[in-house]
Amino acid sequence: MKKRIKKISTRELIKYLGTLGFHIFSQEGSHVKLIQANNIKNNVTVPWRKELGQGTIDDVFHHIKHPIADFYQWLGVRNFNYQ
Repeated sequence: MKKRIKKISTRELIKYLGTLGFHIFSQEGSHVKLIQANNIKNNVTVPWRKELGQGTIDDVFHHIKHPIADFYQWLGVRNFNYQ
């Protein structure tokens, strides 16, 4: 079982995805769809929550094919060892 590093909100995740060129395309109910500016076929949908589950975060980074370690480094998490 993976340990939770830090409580992460959708707002923080969207802010980071913005640094990768993603922007909000639409919102339906409690889910936000983001697309990447330079590749509109690369999109991801995330739920709008105060605290995202670790599995949700893992799925987002797996879907966009980006290392999750970069995200935790951006958040300032030290000694991050993700298996």
